[in-house]
Amino acid sequence: MGVFDPTQITVLILFLGILLAALWGVRKFQPQLREKLAQGHSIRVLDRVGLHPQTTTYHIVVKDQEFLIVTAPKSAPAIQPLGTYAGDEK
Repeated sequence: MGVFDPTQITVLILFLGILLAALWGVRKFQPQLREKLAQGHSIRVLDRVGLHPQTTTYHIVVKDQEFLIVTAPKSAPAIQPLGTYAGDEK
């Protein structure tokens, strides 16, 4: 008997086969999976801007309401409602 038992090799090959099958499935059905996962999200980040190395602003939409959030260390985030989100205006 060598360093590897035939059972160990068989289990390893089966495990790698299952991983490769899962990888193939995720790649093949990626658009459908991405669409299905995105349906349940009610918060979207429209833009993120770094004002300073430790200060950041976020423009987000929660359901149909827009907000501007400013975050900085050692302070609470400042949240400013901007109104109803009209959609992408490009």
